[in-house]
Amino acid sequence: MISENDYILSFYEPLSSFGKKQNVELCKNTATGQLYVKKTLSVFDRSVFDFIRRTQPPNVPRIIELLEEDGELIVIEEYFSGRSLREIIEERRCLSVPETLRIIRALTKILLPFHSQPVPIVHRDIKPENILLSSDGIIKLVDFNAAKRETPEKNRDTELFGTVGYAAPEQYGFAASTPATDVYAIGVLMTELSTGAFDPKKVPEPLFAIAEKCTRLDPSDRYPDAIALSEALTALPVPISSEKGLEKALRAEQPDAPERRVSFITDGPRSFLPPGFRSKCWWKIVIACVGYTLVLLLTYAGGSAVDTPGKKLVEYLLVFIPAIAGIFVDFNYRGIWRVLPLLNSDRLVLRIIGLIVYPVVLFITTFIFLLIASMLLGIDFSS
Repeated sequence: MISENDYILSFYEPLSSFGKKQNVELCKNTATGQLYVKKTLSVFDRSVFDFIRRTQPPNVPRIIELLEEDGELIVIEEYFSGRSLREIIEERRCLSVPETLRIIRALTKILLPFHSQPVPIVHRDIKPENILLSSDGIIKLVDFNAAKRETPEKNRDTELFGTVGYAAPEQYGFAASTPATDVYAIGVLMTELSTGAFDPKKVPEPLFAIAEKCTRLDPSDRYPDAIALSEALTALPVPISSEKGLEKALRAEQPDAPERRVSFITDGPRSFLPPGFRSKCWWKIVIACVGYTLVLLLTYAGGSAVDTPGKKLVEYLLVFIPAIAGIFVDFNYRGIWRVLPLLNSDRLVLRIIGLIVYPVVLFITTFIFLLIASMLLGIDFSS
């Protein structure tokens, strides 16, 4: 018997791995054609991914599925297309002060909901490779694989994560990670963006004092979190510049590089096709044709017992509307499950209940609506 996890994963077809990351794959939902990222993690903080899935923080990949099995966590998350900040740095070498401020402020804003939790969440791997800039100039933060909640009761992290050059001293085992750990990485990033190197002495004003405080060795000497850093950045005078270099860099994506572009089927015409026809899979189309034919036959049979046109129409609609609406709901048409209680639950049993409850609710709602409409139109079913 197929397991729940295997059943869910059967809808995601692996396409390719991301570079050298064998545990990270680009995959496609076979029902919608939409692209997602699939991660298989052996070391993780489940509460971080639960938080992201529940709250959907802006400019962070939306989590679609969380499947835990045999000590591993499989994450299916939204795929962001765009250029990494690393690509921009390699192309531009260094950015202007206004451009650097824009990126750092946006990045800090993304971290606010994480650092402001009662038990803060620390990303622990902020670096140019994990920051994407979309074609419309929106800053995105990805890769929360190393993220964890702060553990004040511990004097060091159980697992050591981070990237050399961006990792704070405490990430090498000297102390436990805190939001100030992310602040350190932001300070390093600010230095790299504004100087084209890791040279703190060359950071231009008005960034110098902030970058210096962010990268102090002792966490207690830094800004404690993104909240405090955001306040310091907001207090800076905003330089006015006519430079369009960053925008030009964002538009420098090659049109023949589809892996860099958003290609969500849910944004195209095919996403509006009824369930069964969106994936262009022949056997699904056959099943869909049979299913919709049965709905039409049942609809016709439902109205064949009455003799007046008005009554027939009501009977037809009473069968057709709940049947079609139920199919669209049960097969997650255009991602409708995300906004429906029960169906957006992590628990399979609740989703099964939702699959049963919603068609019943649709039938009752349709019945009441048609009953009221019949009364207003003077259609008498008593004869």
